[in-house]
Amino acid sequence: MTRMPLLGTRNFVLNVVGDFAPENVRVIVKPEHKLPEEIAANVYSNWMKTLEDKAKTFTGDVKIDTDYKPMPRLLVDGRPKMFAGPLMRIDNYQVRNGKFTIEGSPTNYAASMATQNTDPYGIIDKHGMSGLANSCALSATPIFKNKDGEDVIQTFGRMNLGEYPFYTGTAAGNVSVVREDAVSRTAYSEISEETGLVPRVEFPDDLKKLGLVKESSDIEKMRFSNGLYGVVIKDRDKNGNVVSERKAITYNEKPSIQGMVLNVDIEDYTKDNAIKPHFKHEFMVYQPTGIDVDTYESMELWKRAEEKEHASVNYVRATMDGVKEFLFDTQTMPNRAMPVTQAVVLYSVKKRHGIEGIRNLIGELNEKFPIGDDHPLYSRTDAIRKGGYDIGTFVQ
Repeated sequence: MTRMPLLGTRNFVLNVVGDFAPENVRVIVKPEHKLPEEIAANVYSNWMKTLEDKAKTFTGDVKIDTDYKPMPRLLVDGRPKMFAGPLMRIDNYQVRNGKFTIEGSPTNYAASMATQNTDPYGIIDKHGMSGLANSCALSATPIFKNKDGEDVIQTFGRMNLGEYPFYTGTAAGNVSVVREDAVSRTAYSEISEETGLVPRVEFPDDLKKLGLVKESSDIEKMRFSNGLYGVVIKDRDKNGNVVSERKAITYNEKPSIQGMVLNVDIEDYTKDNAIKPHFKHEFMVYQPTGIDVDTYESMELWKRAEEKEHASVNYVRATMDGVKEFLFDTQTMPNRAMPVTQAVVLYSVKKRHGIEGIRNLIGELNEKFPIGDDHPLYSRTDAIRKGGYDIGTFVQ
């Protein structure tokens, strides 16, 4: 593992670049981190304001449920739209001898919004990294095959979500468990929930052990009429009656964890046209499936999540030209992609073009969309280093 100067754009920074098998990415579970008192005291009021602002973007029966614990939640027509769910905090990390080790502890979404998405750099200036909830997320790129045999990356048009509504994203979500296999477990979960793909396992009940299927569900292996293999999952009520049935396609290869990126976006705005701050680590996962995209699309599995998250599905060619076109087209609205989506798609060129391919594309991006001397992260890297945060880019 070598160390490079900080490598990134105005919207994301590459912390770790590599190709790690799931078993080589390990979380060491630590006790809950305590925020400084003056920060912790503002979490509730900040969260309430976040819910109130978000409530204005919905129609229908919109309600803030203040009785919900541990923090209020936003309900729309009786369904939860925002809640302060559990997250994993990154306390520290290191990369050594091909292994990526993270020290992680429990935090929650309200604390994350009150620090990382409110005034992260002001907090860092005063309290260092200890002032941030420092929660993390994960983005995955399921890779299919098009009719020309090229790899293509699945992306989605996002709906009115809590973060980055109506942007382009991939299968993604917060890391909400704190356990040794938190990263790979989150990868399996997000890919399954958003794409309808599950890993091929020896015994169907192994999907329950991965947390992808409820313990009470029935699972049957299946070869579908289009030749794809998968499972049929049936959920039952307390009386044993089938209340829902869904299909999932299976894939063979384990997810490859490509590293970690830091979202430092300075071009996301509130409805009042104010900059919406971001400071969040996100793991990047490359998931080859070998599945023909047209055959997959014929089953419309991703649409089962449409009501919750997805407005559309699109595919990016995982070639230098395809990735470059995507990166330049999605830097600005109305087609803008989340910064981490830009980063994880960028990583797809690493297998063929190496770190130099990534560096060259980042150089072109920065030439057309300059970082700027006043960027809140890049203008204080020395101060952040002195505060004990090991800022830089590790390359495996």
